[in-house]
Amino acid sequence: MKLLIVTIGILFLLFLIVYKKINAFIAMLFVSIIMGLILGMPATNIVQSIETGIGGILGSLTLILGIGAMLGQLMEDSGAATAIANTLINKIGAKKAQWAILFAGAVISFALFFDAAFILYVPIILSVAKQLHVPVLWLGIPGAMALITIHTLFPPHPGMIAIINTLNTNMAFLIIIGLVAAIPAMIVSGILFSRWYFHRQLTAIKKQQQATLHLASIEHISVPKSLLIMILPIILIALGSFLPFLFPKKNIIITAFAFLGNPVIALLIALILAIVLLGLHQGHPLEEVMTRLTKSAKTIAVVLLINGAGGGLKQILIDTHSTDEIAQLIENIHLSPILAGFVVAALMRMALGSSTVAAITAAGIVQPMITTTGIPAILATLAIGAGSMFCSHVNDPGFWLFKQYFNLSIKDTFKSWTLGTCISATTVLIVLLVLDIFI
Repeated sequence: MKLLIVTIGILFLLFLIVYKKINAFIAMLFVSIIMGLILGMPATNIVQSIETGIGGILGSLTLILGIGAMLGQLMEDSGAATAIANTLINKIGAKKAQWAILFAGAVISFALFFDAAFILYVPIILSVAKQLHVPVLWLGIPGAMALITIHTLFPPHPGMIAIINTLNTNMAFLIIIGLVAAIPAMIVSGILFSRWYFHRQLTAIKKQQQATLHLASIEHISVPKSLLIMILPIILIALGSFLPFLFPKKNIIITAFAFLGNPVIALLIALILAIVLLGLHQGHPLEEVMTRLTKSAKTIAVVLLINGAGGGLKQILIDTHSTDEIAQLIENIHLSPILAGFVVAALMRMALGSSTVAAITAAGIVQPMITTTGIPAILATLAIGAGSMFCSHVNDPGFWLFKQYFNLSIKDTFKSWTLGTCISATTVLIVLLVLDIFI
């Protein structure tokens, strides 16, 4: 019964936001309260549950999005993002821009969480698209699909770390098999899907790319310094994530890198460096630089409100144990661990919007199935990861980041971002099912 209520509630939420154009923040709060009442939660506990959910999601998101937005604003206003974009186009050629954006996005996402990677990478994507005079989604789809695919299939994503620990998955095999599944998924959802998305404009876009031969460098901006600002947090976060994992025995060096590699600290260091190199050293007064940083807050205010409301809805569903029926239903169907892991994670992802909760729940269900069926744990691990990115919609922070930064309508975000996550996740599942025949 609860599963039916959750399904109707999410469909009603989509109806309010997509068709009735109700403000997403208001719609999610309203649906959260109504679902809490219908699911039997005491009325006095509903607001407390929503506040807990909002605090949980914003606690991890506000600092990263706030610092990241400031960093992105400085990169854009100073011309650093354009300088990097011009260099990228000149080095790899305009015709290969999609592939370059895809590859760079994959590399960045190995080190950063999706939200940090996205806000750090978007200024480059926007600058390259502007310089090539192509639609932003021509490059935005490949970049975003690379980020989300790598993020959900590999550490340091907390959901994937939880799956690895639960299923006792071999890390080396995870990287090898994961790349075998991730590469075709990124190509299909990033390159092929974006070209299908723009199939009516494909000829014009290709002609425009061919017409872009060489872009002039920006004299007052140092490309090495600009790249340092962008790459520094990636390096710090990568070291902070993997060194403690590789060397469990703590010492002062490992502890120091763990601190510096915290996404908030790493981005803050990059921001301070950007203030100095892209602001003060360029002759801009400190007051002017601070004004620019203040302006950046406007770009994330709406995203934070909506994502906070999404966290409240997630908490209502968790506190009412509404997702337990999904787990019980899948266990009764007796699917293979690969399909069971994917389906449970996908359903949880669509219901809660949290890939981490989806992954942890699915791993707990699949773990006893692996010992009885003999299915390789590595395949089930990656299937759960794929399911946890399936069908990202209005209750997921990534949906609103993509919409807001690329200035899209709700409808276009569904057609590009949501459909792209479905394609990437399904491609990974297909590859895993094929591998299961031979492994």
